[in-house]
Amino acid sequence: MNRARKPELLYQALWPSNTDHFERLLPESFLFVCYAVAMSERQSYYVGIKGIIKNEAGDVLILKDASRGKWEVPGGRIDKDQSIIDSFSREIEEELPGAKLISLNEVIHVAQGDFLVENEHKLFLAFHLAKVSLPDVLVLSDEHSELAWVNQSSLSNYPIFTTDQAAIEISLR
Repeated sequence: MNRARKPELLYQALWPSNTDHFERLLPESFLFVCYAVAMSERQSYYVGIKGIIKNEAGDVLILKDASRGKWEVPGGRIDKDQSIIDSFSREIEEELPGAKLISLNEVIHVAQGDFLVENEHKLFLAFHLAKVSLPDVLVLSDEHSELAWVNQSSLSNYPIFTTDQAAIEISLR
């Protein structure tokens, strides 16, 4: 069996196959799946939380990663002893100074990252719809070099990380 397919197979075993997203996914269930995959592969994993932020027109906010040159939605790893909400709040405040989390809503997508963290750890990501209060002028941290609002017709103009691409596409349906 191809190791890259194991997370998807576990997700399919735990959630109905008649949906391509994972509504009402409990954080504990997501962490359990991450643990089960990590143990089956004897591999170390980090868990990350990402947020799909939409403007009034329904466009999705993406940020260009300054070091890798690809686009992504805001978010990052969950720190030890930090809740999912606290982690996402921290990430939003770091990546978009002046922004404040209002609510972190349902999970719309889960994925295994397509790169290694610190050259040895795999990454699981949970993508939530997020409601965020943004300042009038968006300022970026040093992690990102540009921002853009994308919709269905403009999405193909940006080289987006594969994991984030799928989540954005789901949110724009």
